[in-house]
Amino acid sequence: MARALILFFTLFVTGCSTYMQAPPNTGVSVAPSNEFTASGKLGIRSDEVNESARFNWIQQGNDYEIELLDPFGRQVMDLIGETGQVVLRSTNHQQPQVARTPEELMQQLLGWQMPVAPARYWIQGHPAPGVAFETEGLNQFTQLGWQVDILTLQQTPAGLSLPRKVRLSHEDLRLTLIISSWQFDPAI
Repeated sequence: MARALILFFTLFVTGCSTYMQAPPNTGVSVAPSNEFTASGKLGIRSDEVNESARFNWIQQGNDYEIELLDPFGRQVMDLIGETGQVVLRSTNHQQPQVARTPEELMQQLLGWQMPVAPARYWIQGHPAPGVAFETEGLNQFTQLGWQVDILTLQQTPAGLSLPRKVRLSHEDLRLTLIISSWQFDPAI
């Protein structure tokens, strides 16, 4: 479970730029934000892994904190990213794991890495800015070898649409996020 949860943590980080092409139609009516809190459930599935956890993710500019909780509400992992440093605390490691970037941390812990910066945009229903993508269909796009499916949407009190259920797929790995709560600063 620890390796799968570490993979999840490293997915959600930073990146900024502008779109190089028109965004796909994902049904989302809110522009991507650098200031948000998202909470919900995460499912991780592959040929070797079948895990789930609750998550809390706080994004403030380029800084972030992503916390994973077990079904009883106990913290399993906490990933904190600040300028020039990423720190992972987990119940599986006595000492915090530290690296300069989430990619470096993933290489240290798993022996391989993946594109991590786009994921904060993907869960908001948008491709990462400045990176080419392909529209696969309604509510679906592919970027950097990952397929992003916006499976269901939820409405804000103002009538805007945000992702409720998002699936990120790459080869045999599937991450499914069910986002029960969104908060944006400034409020949407």
